[in-house]
Amino acid sequence: MVLSSILFIFVFLPVSLLLYHGLTRLPVLDEQVRSAIGKAILLVLSIVFYACGSFYYLPIICVWVLANYGFALWMQRRLDRQGALADAQGDTRGDSRTDIQEGNQGDSRQGAREGARGDARGNPPENPPKSANRSILIVAIIFDVAALMVIRQLAAITGFFGGPDGDWLSANGWAPALGISFLTFAVISYLIDVYRQTVRASRNLLQVSLWLLFFPKVIQGPITRYGEFWEGEGLRKPTLDNFSYGAQRFVFGLAKKVLIADILGVTVDRIFLMQAGGIDIPTAWLGIILFGLQLFFDFSGYCDMAIGIGAMFGFRLPENFDYPYMARSVGDFWRRWHMTLCRWLRDYLYIPLGGSRHGNVYLNLILVFLVSGLWHGFLWHYLLWGAWFAFFMCVERFFSLRAKKRAVAQGVEIRRLPRGVGIVLTLLVVFGSWVWFRSTGAWQAIAYFGNLLGIGTSTEQFYQLPYLLNGRTLLVAAVAIFLSTPACKMIAKRCDGRVWFQLLRAVAVPALLAFTIMCVMDSSYSPFIYQQY
Repeated sequence: MVLSSILFIFVFLPVSLLLYHGLTRLPVLDEQVRSAIGKAILLVLSIVFYACGSFYYLPIICVWVLANYGFALWMQRRLDRQGALADAQGDTRGDSRTDIQEGNQGDSRQGAREGARGDARGNPPENPPKSANRSILIVAIIFDVAALMVIRQLAAITGFFGGPDGDWLSANGWAPALGISFLTFAVISYLIDVYRQTVRASRNLLQVSLWLLFFPKVIQGPITRYGEFWEGEGLRKPTLDNFSYGAQRFVFGLAKKVLIADILGVTVDRIFLMQAGGIDIPTAWLGIILFGLQLFFDFSGYCDMAIGIGAMFGFRLPENFDYPYMARSVGDFWRRWHMTLCRWLRDYLYIPLGGSRHGNVYLNLILVFLVSGLWHGFLWHYLLWGAWFAFFMCVERFFSLRAKKRAVAQGVEIRRLPRGVGIVLTLLVVFGSWVWFRSTGAWQAIAYFGNLLGIGTSTEQFYQLPYLLNGRTLLVAAVAIFLSTPACKMIAKRCDGRVWFQLLRAVAVPALLAFTIMCVMDSSYSPFIYQQY
C-alpha cells in the first residue's frame, strides 16, 4: 500500500482521520489521556500500514526499534550518572546541568525541542560524554548499519549460501524492507543527538516508536529528527486552516505523482528499454531529461503528500525540496534537493570529519558523497553516482577558493557566472548524474553516456524521437518544466487574498483531486521511485 493507491486514498486515510480525530476529541477525557490515545492510535495505524508493504519484516523492525530505544536509554543513564557525580564533586557546571535535567525530567519533548535547536545551530555539547558512551554509540551504529546491509543484501546473502534468489524473495514478501535507509539515518541521528546531549533520550517507548514509524514518512521520508518531530507540544490540535492546508498539499502531491511523474515515466521506460539496441542522440537526451523531471515530481510529490497528511494529524514535517533545478551551482543544488538527507550528511558526517575547517576538505567531500551513494544501494552505479557528485563538488570548491583568493589579493569583488549560465552548467552535471541513478548497472550507464555523445548509436533508430514525442508527453513535460520554477508560486503569492483567487482555488482543488483519482483508477500500479530505498 502506497500513498497514491486507491486502498490508501479511499479506505486507510479516511478511517485513520476518523479514528484519530473522533477519539482524541471526546469531551470526557482530559488533555493528557487524549494525547496518549492519539499517539497509540497513530502507532497502531503506522504498524498496519507498514505491515501491508513489508509484513515479514515487521517483527525485525520492532526488535530493531526496541534495540535502539535501549541503546539511547543506556547512554542517557550514563550521562545522568556523570552529571550526578560532577555535582557531588562540586563541578562548576553542575548547577546548570542540574537545572536542565530537572527541567526536562519526565518530559522528553522539552529536551527534544532544545536538542533540535542546539543541533541546528551546530553547537558542541556542554558536557562531552566519556569513552564509555562513545563505545555504546559505536556499537549501536555498527548494529544499525549491519542491519541495513543485511536487509538490503538479503538476496545476495541467501544466494551465496545456495538459498533462494532475489526474484523468489520478492515474490514471497521478502523484498528489502520499505524505508529501511530512511529509518536507519533517522535513528542514527537520534543516537548521536543523545550522545552529544542535544536531545534527551525518551523513556516513552510509544513516543519513540511513533516518531520512527509514523506512516506518512516511514517509506520515503522526509528524514525527520526526533527533536523536529516533537517540537512544540508534540501532538497538537490541528486547526481548520492547518487541516485545509494539509488536504491541499496532499492533493497537489498526488497530482504531481499521477499526472506528471507516472506519465513521463512511461516514455522514460521505453527509451531505456530501447537503449540496449542503440538510440540516437536526441532520444538519449530526451530520456534523461524526462527522467530528471519524473524523479523530481515523483519524490517531491510523495513528500508533499507526507507533509500534507502530517498537517492533517497536527504534525509539521520538514520540507525536502526548494526548486532544485533552479540551482546556480552543484553545492546550491544539494541545498535544494533532498534537503533532509543533505542536512543529515552535513551534521552527522561532514562536520564531524572536519568539514571545511579541519582536515582535507576534498577528502571529506568525497567520503560524504560516497556514503550518500551507498545509502541508496550497495551497487556500483550508486557508488559512481556519489563519486560523480563528489568530483564536481571538489572542482567547484577548488575554483571557488581560487576566485576568492584572487579577489582578496586584487581588492575587488568576486566575479560570479551569470545566473543563467550557472543554472545551465549545474543542470548538465545533475542530469548527467541521473544516468548513473536510472541505469540498472554501471555498464548500462557507460553505454548511455555513449548514446548522449553519439558513440555506439544505431543509425537505424532515428525514427524513435518523433515516435516518442506525442502530444500528451510534450504537454506534461512543458507543465513539469514550468512547475520546476518558482513562477507558479510567485503568481499564487501575488494573487493570494483576492476573492476571485480564493474561489478559483476552492473549485480547482476538488476538481484536481477528482481528475487525479480517475487517472489512478484507470492506470496500473506505479510505485514511487524512492520506495525501493
